[in-house]
Amino acid sequence: MKCNYKIYEETSGEMPETDVQISEQILLAQIKQAYEQPQRIVVRPKISVWKDVVLLALTTAMIAAVLVAVRVFTDVSALLFAVVCALCGTVYLAIFSKKLLITAINLYQKYAPEFVRSSCLFEPCCSEYMKIAINKYGVCKGFIKGIKRIFRCRYPNGGVDEP
Repeated sequence: MKCNYKIYEETSGEMPETDVQISEQILLAQIKQAYEQPQRIVVRPKISVWKDVVLLALTTAMIAAVLVAVRVFTDVSALLFAVVCALCGTVYLAIFSKKLLITAINLYQKYAPEFVRSSCLFEPCCSEYMKIAINKYGVCKGFIKGIKRIFRCRYPNGGVDEP
């Protein structure tokens, strides 16, 4: 915290009590501002997320191509095709949901603006908390814990909060 102590040196005049009171008010305002807006360091992950993004996109494209081929080249009814699509989507999410969420969080951590990333009041930050919660509790429970933490991330909350 930086305070401007030169105010005391520069004040001089006929009424020293008034100068001291003004100086104290200015100093208290600076201290209050320093506490209201603490400087937070933003840590960007040093991993390459594009490999995961490409892998997930290629997997999605391959599943979509197979489903389109099944629809075009077979005499499958619309209802059966909808059931097969829903089943394929459910299996895809069951297999890749953890990787999908962690990749999305890594993209956010790497490319989100600094003023957004530094606004979290908790330690660890909300995105890191969600990654830890997903790895510790699984996708569903970890995601719910992370969303609850994001809703709590406002004044007067804050401090150290581990999942």
